[in-house]
Amino acid sequence: MKNLFSKIQSRKILILIVFLLIGLIFYFTYRHFSFKKIVSFKETQQEILNQIKKEEEKYKNDNYGATDPLKTYKLFLEALKNNDIDLAVKYFAIDNQAKYKELLLNIKKSGQWEKMMNDLLREENQKGEYIRDDWYNIKIKNEKKEVVTTVVLKIIKDFEGKPVSNLWKIVEF
Repeated sequence: MKNLFSKIQSRKILILIVFLLIGLIFYFTYRHFSFKKIVSFKETQQEILNQIKKEEEKYKNDNYGATDPLKTYKLFLEALKNNDIDLAVKYFAIDNQAKYKELLLNIKKSGQWEKMMNDLLREENQKGEYIRDDWYNIKIKNEKKEVVTTVVLKIIKDFEGKPVSNLWKIVEF
C-alpha cells in the first residue's frame, strides 16, 4: 500500500512538473514574441516618421508656386501656354505631379489641348473663391457656362495641421 501511495505521489509530482514546464515554455515564448512585436512596432513607427520627414523636406525645398493662389494658377497657365508640361506639373502637389503629367499628355494626344486652353484662359475663369484661408477653388466653365472642372489650390500641411511651406499648390484639376 505504501508503495502504491508513493507511486501516486510521484506521478502527481511528475504531472505537476510537466505542467509547470509547459507553462514556463508558453510564458517565455509569449514574452519573447511580444517583445519582438514591440520592437517591430517601434521600428515601423520610426520608418513612418522618417518617411514623413522626407516628404516634408520635399515641400520645404520646392520653389514652384506662389504665396498667393491666383499667382500660382497664373504661373501654371503660363507654363501651359508655352506647352511646357514638365514645368506646369511642378505647380501641383508633389504627390500628384506624375498623375497630372499623364493627364495633360493624354489631353494633348487626344487633340483636346486647344479646347482645354480656351476654357482655362477664358476671362471669367481667372478668379475663384477662398473656401478657407488655406483652400482656394477656381471653377472652370466652358463657352456654354457649364463647369467642366474645378482647380483646387491649397497650402500643404503636415499631420498636425501646420503648413510645410507658404506656397500654394494645385491639388485637383
